[in-house]
Order: sequence, then structure tokens, then C-alpha cells
Amino acid sequence: MKKVIDWFVNKTKSLFPRDVSFFGLFRKIGEQQEKIVLLFIEQVTKRSFDNVEYSRKAEIIEHDSDAIVKQVSHYLRDVFITPLDRDDIHHLSHELDNVIDLIEDAIIRIEMYDINDYSPAIVGFAQLIKEASVNLIKVIDCMTENDSNRLQPSDICITFDDSLMCQFDVALPILERYKLKAFWFIYSNVFEGQINKLEVYRAFRLK
Repeated sequence: MKKVIDWFVNKTKSLFPRDVSFFGLFRKIGEQQEKIVLLFIEQVTKRSFDNVEYSRKAEIIEHDSDAIVKQVSHYLRDVFITPLDRDDIHHLSHELDNVIDLIEDAIIRIEMYDINDYSPAIVGFAQLIKEASVNLIKVIDCMTENDSNRLQPSDICITFDDSLMCQFDVALPILERYKLKAFWFIYSNVFEGQINKLEVYRAFRLK
């Protein structure tokens, strides 16, 4: 029975191939995101806070990104079978575009409010966004079926959702020993003036 189902699925795929052009459009949005991040980095590193040229260039990049998002919507309307759920494709394209919108807002507000104080934290944050943009493009490339680096079912993603100090103490030496990488999500309680009880409990954990 399994062979029959597999045969039917393969035949269906050949009759109604999935359109992978969505990934190409995602990549284009990612490239626009990288462009505007580089523009932001240039603005803060050169301290060109009063240069209106940056907001003009940011606006062009944002408009180009909007045009790509519209292309995604047109494809969703015309394509019969999509590589991902239609709602997910729509949501992903708009979320990628939202990042560009937010960076554009930052560039414009720096000019609008005449911010001229140099802060290394701003540059560091801009560099962090740049790294994320580059990695985002790599992830999009891995989503395409014809990519040799595509994730396999056996691949594992390690995440630390709370980013607690106890996770750092225990997990980081193990990750370094086996040369593994992991995602560490930002711990936000400290910004809200809260103390996570797990950070207190860790002082009493068994060695």
C-alpha cells in the first residue's frame, strides 16, 4: 500500500510541480534588507546624522521591497501548488519587509531629531543586524529543494529559549567541547525589572 501511495504522490508532483520562485523572491527581500542595514551602518559609523541622502536611499530600498512583496501576493493568487502554506508565505514576506520598514524609520528619525551623539552600542547593534541579514539569506537558500546545503530530517537545531546564566554556565562548555553552535534567545525579564526564579534556584543546583 505504501508503494502505491508513494507512486501516486510522485505522479501528482510531476503533474502539479511546486513553484519554488517564492524562495527567489524571499531572497530578494533579504538582499534589500542587507542593503538597508549597510546603509544604516554607514550612517552611524560616519556620523552622517544630518545627511538627508541616507533617508532618500532608504526610501528607495523600502519601495523596492514593497514591490517584491506585491509580486509574492500575485504569485499566491496565480500558483496552484505552493512550496509552503499560503498563509505562511504571506506572513513571511510581510515580516521580512517589516524589518526593512523599521530600519528605514530608524534612519529617518536619526535625521529628523538631529541625533549627533556617537554611541558604540548603535554601531554594534547595526553590525548584529547585518550578521542576521546575511544568515537569513543563507537560511532562505537552504529552503530550496535543489540546494545541496538544504537541511535534512536528521539535522538538529539547538536552542536556549530563556538565555539564563545557568544555561550559559552548564551548556557553553559542552558546546565548545564538541564544537557545536546553538541559538541563544534574548532574555528580556531584566529590561522589565523582573528577577527570574530559575536564576535564584541555580545557586542551589546539584553539581
